[in-house]
Amino acid sequence: MLRLSAGLLMLAVVSSVGCTSQQCRPCGPGYLGNILVPQGFLGADFHNACYGHDACYATPGSDRLCCDQQFHQDMVDACECSSHPVLCRLRAKQWYWQVRAHGRRSFRVAQREGAACACCDCNSAEEVVSDAAPQQQQ
Repeated sequence: MLRLSAGLLMLAVVSSVGCTSQQCRPCGPGYLGNILVPQGFLGADFHNACYGHDACYATPGSDRLCCDQQFHQDMVDACECSSHPVLCRLRAKQWYWQVRAHGRRSFRVAQREGAACACCDCNSAEEVVSDAAPQQQQ
């Protein structure tokens, strides 16, 4: 068991070396949970699927089921690069069901944070529009 955990840790560290963008951060719920979540499977890279899933969760008003289904499809698409695409698709299905079973709290938190951010964006956008609107003379 220790060997498996160390291997997963190495995989998480190696897969993020040289990444500087948000899109390169490890897949997973954060902290030690990222070690348990596969970053890909035998040549398939799941980072874009994870990034899109996180973005979908953080979009105010998004539907969790739709986000999760798109996440699954994105992982399946990434499996085309795997040396064992059938096994990769099975792994993608496994992680889809893990997200369905355990992702509710993450979705709620992301929705709350996304809504707070969207509200700030709306206020600043209204200010820009009102500043740009021509003033009527009385």
